[in-house]
Amino acid sequence: MIVSKQNLTGRLTNKQLIQGVINKATEIIEIYPEIQTKTITPTKQTQTIIPDENIYALSQVTVNPIPNNYIEPQGQKEITENGNYDVTSYETANVEIEIGKLTNEEYTEANDDLDDILEGSTPVTIYPPDWSEIGYEDTPQDILDDFNYSKDIKDNWDSSVTNLSNKFSSDTQLVYMPLVDTSNATNINSMFNSCSNLKIVPLLNISNVTDMRYAFQSCRKLEIIPVLNTSSVTKFTNAFSNCTNLTETSLNNLLQMLINATSYTDIKTLKFIGLKSAQATTCTELSNWAIAQTAGWTTGY
Repeated sequence: MIVSKQNLTGRLTNKQLIQGVINKATEIIEIYPEIQTKTITPTKQTQTIIPDENIYALSQVTVNPIPNNYIEPQGQKEITENGNYDVTSYETANVEIEIGKLTNEEYTEANDDLDDILEGSTPVTIYPPDWSEIGYEDTPQDILDDFNYSKDIKDNWDSSVTNLSNKFSSDTQLVYMPLVDTSNATNINSMFNSCSNLKIVPLLNISNVTDMRYAFQSCRKLEIIPVLNTSSVTKFTNAFSNCTNLTETSLNNLLQMLINATSYTDIKTLKFIGLKSAQATTCTELSNWAIAQTAGWTTGY
């Protein structure tokens, strides 16, 4: 009961009535607690919505629409024809479209779409390229022949063979060696000897190979060779003799192969494995040379 003029301070925790005599007149005053509104966004977790600190009631709670990123993808979308597909609700998409079904115009359109998507990123090219851009009506026949020849090798490869000695010796049709299963091979002596048009060798598994003498001898167009696993190799004679077109990266990879050849105990010179004097000089300026020297290798010149 209020009996004299005074200030009332404090916070009400729920709706209450305050009665009293104010200025000699009787008044009934209703005072309501402070309330607020809130807006929430759905999540995958349970949410309990309560007022902020020192607020004791909510007058309204607004729930926003469910965001797209909370859709849980399920199943797989099969795509067999060219077109635009919404795969938002799928966990995976399996795309099986024959290359022959895509026209040059469709490849160009796809590249343009990627340019828009990846704006500011490294440009991406979808192959096969549009050969008309450099004056050809279609992919040059010799390139198609090289591809088909390599594909035939891959399709008919016997992974159980252990002796690959002279397998492609003097094969002038081989330009791109396909990546095949060579994990059982123990002998690749002269495997690519005199493959005069061979340009690229993939990361073949030769971890069990002991003999790679003359393996790449006279592969005069060979440019690219990765770091093959030479840990079991015991015979290296002229493995890279007359491979005069190797890039510096490939020469550095070759040095790493020599470093990794921990089973090899014969003559450790670059001359012995077939490198020319100029190539050996180049090797001495590459990043793997110091480690190769520590492993006992010299130029031999």
